[in-house]
Amino acid sequence: MPASRRGVGLSLVLLAACATAGGAVDGDERIPLCFGDRWDIRTMRDKEAKSMDWTPVPISIDGLTNLARPTTTPTSRFATETHVYAIRGKVISVGPGDQASYKAVIESPTGNKVHVEALEPACTFGTPIGGAGRDAYRALRGMRPGDMVEVTGVGYWHPSNKGPTGRMWFELYPVLSAVAQ
Repeated sequence: MPASRRGVGLSLVLLAACATAGGAVDGDERIPLCFGDRWDIRTMRDKEAKSMDWTPVPISIDGLTNLARPTTTPTSRFATETHVYAIRGKVISVGPGDQASYKAVIESPTGNKVHVEALEPACTFGTPIGGAGRDAYRALRGMRPGDMVEVTGVGYWHPSNKGPTGRMWFELYPVLSAVAQ
């Protein structure tokens, strides 16, 4: 193989390794596949993340669905997004998320639902989520519909995910732990 083709091939291999291992590409600390609405808030890289209260607040799914909603998409962390919440419920569905995540829908005994999403492990590189996020991702992938679970995660208003009322949907994103009951 000519030296120029080997160089191009090696460059592509190194670029792919950086993208999947959390290395910087062109000076950007983010991994190319890790992106989405309000990404700095989801990955705890925003300046308000330093003021997070990491003590889990036990709350019902019904309670989460009744939290005060922002009237427009927040550009910074909304007050209810500065807390970690712990919920219990039944897994209704699980599967890959649309933005570098794995998600589940958890239902309360009264039928209210909440989305929970764990970041792809590569997307937790260099964030305060770290190992807890990776473990949560693996745990969510092991969940099945019908499982009873306890999920702990950071509150997040998802601007492009509308609930049954057409209003912004409150999620736990990122998930920090997911345990079958």
